[in-house]
Amino acid sequence: MLRGAGAVVALCAGFYSMQAQAAWLQTKGEGLIIGSVSTYHSHVRFDRQGLRSAGRKYNKQKLSVYGVYELTGRLTVGAQPSFFQVRTENGISSGRESMQGLSQIDLFARTRIAAADYWILSGQALLKFPGPRAVDREPLLENASRDAEARLLLGRSGRAAGQAIIEY
Repeated sequence: MLRGAGAVVALCAGFYSMQAQAAWLQTKGEGLIIGSVSTYHSHVRFDRQGLRSAGRKYNKQKLSVYGVYELTGRLTVGAQPSFFQVRTENGISSGRESMQGLSQIDLFARTRIAAADYWILSGQALLKFPGPRAVDREPLLENASRDAEARLLLGRSGRAAGQAIIEY
């Protein structure tokens, strides 16, 4: 029962964090923090050629915190650090290994390009930095490179010309 409740909370947090990453900016002087928890399990291991190999159990828990803040009325800044804990168990020699720490941090800035009553066009720059962890191990935990990207975001609200879709 507790596992099912945790899955529902993680699903809802993931849904809301996806919505928060849309084209919209925050209200000046306000921010938002959203956390999500993910769990991954594997009881089968595959080698680099994709062939099933001798067993190694793999369990990973990941906590992501998404935070945004509106600085100027036209510029929203944010960060999303992710933390992990990985436990592996080798089925052959019964060796266990555990790793934990910061896995990645994303930093971004978003600005409004154009807007009307119920839509917005924004530009966003994003930088991704890997955390300080060993990445030369099997299995590779996450991307070990730095990334940069630029996006154009188009958003349309659920309101049409100032009217709410759902009225109470």
